[in-house]
Amino acid sequence: MQSSQKQSAPLTGALQLKRFLSIKEVQTITGKSRATIVRWTANGHLPPSCAIGPNSVGWPEEAIAEWRENLLKGGSNV
Repeated sequence: MQSSQKQSAPLTGALQLKRFLSIKEVQTITGKSRATIVRWTANGHLPPSCAIGPNSVGWPEEAIAEWRENLLKGGSNV
């Protein structure tokens, strides 16, 4: 007897949820300390974080990716 597996349909036309990065993930991506990330965010050198809860913030993944790509292309964000 064959077992049939249900495969989910791709999200076409549906809202795709964007991921938020934690400060630890931003630290890993940038190689910088927590203090530097906080300072860069306050100075506008890093994209702004978003409040995602009463005691937590996150950075939109696509904003950090765009920031990183700009730096790799010779941008002067820092």
